[in-house]
Amino acid sequence: MTDSHPPCLAGPPASEASQSSQVVTFQTEANTVDVRGQNSDEALSQVESGLSSVSASSALFVVHGVGTGKLRTEIHRFLQRSSQVSRFELEKDSSGGCTVVYPK
Repeated sequence: MTDSHPPCLAGPPASEASQSSQVVTFQTEANTVDVRGQNSDEALSQVESGLSSVSASSALFVVHGVGTGKLRTEIHRFLQRSSQVSRFELEKDSSGGCTVVYPK
């Protein structure tokens, strides 16, 4: 993880926020892949590797940056098709530059 982006904080979606057992996941170096500046193939390879290394009770933070949105779009397409992904969402405080992935 680099110091050039603020840490992300992920929690349950608003629909689940009222449940008593909330899980909050903090972004760390171990659960973050920073793919800014990479081409789609390189980025997707890192995302796939990252998914394999996080547990189902955690989350994977994919820092793709904002730019033109092409890399984010390719990553989201990959995540939609992945059998390893329960759900994913843009991190609210990242201005669209970080996606939080919740593995199965």
